Amino acid sequence: MKKVQIINDLKQMIKESSFDFSNDEIAIRELFNNYTDTLCKDNMISEDFYNRIILSVTELKSLLKVADNVSEYRDY
Repeated sequence: MKKVQIINDLKQMIKESSFDFSNDEIAIRELFNNYTDTLCKDNMISEDFYNRIILSVTELKSLLKVADNVSEYRDY
């Protein structure tokens, strides 16, 4: 699995989640860490890749943008 697929999976998770991730960098980083940890434990990514992968500022901003768009259309 490549990093781009991980980011796309996270975008889909944010869209489908009942949690409001908008403006919550910590929650998105936690989602990223938990997801990559699960991928590593399930042997979907190597331990070496898991130890090297980081969420860049650009990727974080793109995930926040998805979260902001979702929150605009969410019924409260």
